[in-house]
Parts: sequence; structure tokens; C-alpha cells
Amino acid sequence: MRGPGPRRAWADVVRDGLLVALVLGLAASITLSETTLVVLALWLLFGRRPARAAPGPGWPLRAPMAAFAAWTPSSVAERSFNEPP
Repeated sequence: MRGPGPRRAWADVVRDGLLVALVLGLAASITLSETTLVVLALWLLFGRRPARAAPGPGWPLRAPMAAFAAWTPSSVAERSFNEPP
């Protein structure tokens, strides 16, 4: 008879809980979902990774994110200057 399976690391349990909070926040409270999203992003950026983990793919969406970041202020500026008096 086998014993219980491998125990999950506490980090996996916390991450799964944060993902559930994000989904519930999207359904119920934008503040909860925003807070959870910030915590998950910080976890992703500064969290510990196993030593054998391969490096990530980098920033595959760098170009679209840069285009969005550049376009948004120009769109806002254009709209604010073209509003009727």
C-alpha cells in the first residue's frame, strides 16, 4: 500500500489560492481582483524558482506592450484636444 502522494509546496498552495481569489474578484469585486493581480505579478517577478528551472522565454510581448504604451497617451491627448467646446 502506498502512502500519500508527494506533498505540495506551500508556495503552490498559496499561488493556487491567489488564482482562486483573482477569479472570484473578477466576478464580485474589481478591488479584490486588482489586488490579487498585483500580488501574483510580484510573485512572478520576485518569487523563488527551482535551481533546475530553465530561464523563461523573456518578453515575447515586448513590441505589442510598447506600442500600447505609446499609443494610449497619444490617443488621450488627441481626444482631449478635439473635444467640442
